[in-house]
Amino acid sequence: MNALTIENSTQGTYYVRENGEALVGAFETVAEAEAFVTANTDEPKKITKAPIPFITRWSGEDRDNSLPLQFDKNGLTGLPRDPRGVTWSPAGTDRSGEPQFAQIHPGRQREAMTKPLCQVCGVHLTQKWVPWLINVTRSDFAEALASLRTIPYMSDPPTCTECQELARRHCPAVKSHAGGISIEVRHWRPVGVCGDLYGMTPDGPVLQGAAPITRFGDPRIPWVLAKQLVVEIDRYRIA
Repeated sequence: MNALTIENSTQGTYYVRENGEALVGAFETVAEAEAFVTANTDEPKKITKAPIPFITRWSGEDRDNSLPLQFDKNGLTGLPRDPRGVTWSPAGTDRSGEPQFAQIHPGRQREAMTKPLCQVCGVHLTQKWVPWLINVTRSDFAEALASLRTIPYMSDPPTCTECQELARRHCPAVKSHAGGISIEVRHWRPVGVCGDLYGMTPDGPVLQGAAPITRFGDPRIPWVLAKQLVVEIDRYRIA
């Protein structure tokens, strides 16, 4: 076989692809996938693995989510709020267990947005113009900017130039948007959060659904269990 690549799906299955395209195997553990690759290639040096992004949540970090949520007439209680009045979803920080590729760690996502850090490798980005990968097709990007001066409501943190190429090879979401759009950002600002929105009913608090964005200052903020920081990009250039 030619070069074999091990990739992870969001369900935790390890897929082996030939030349990054043809599926040749699916395994429950990375050890099984590696054994298959070793047995079916004469050039082990070509074996590559999909990176585990810095902002990915791990299964061992879910233990704090077992805490029951508490409410009063003003919203969520029992968990600390940040200076903007936001209650953040609790999570461990030890990266133990298995990576949960479909889930974002709220603390690391927020850290990557504000420091800023690359969302894939976690490196500190010190450039004045910070590299960013927007997960849209080029045509959708042009259409959105036709009537807007800013790129609205981004929850994806920056991505360094090297990791943008990795994302284009390994990330199904980026692949589905034709590789996304690379931009360089000079200025962005936090404008809100996305997460689970709760509300009070005569029978008590209920989950109303996922809120794509609740802006700071919105009266619903005390009722949101935030999972990602949302920013607005207002100074950028196409890379």
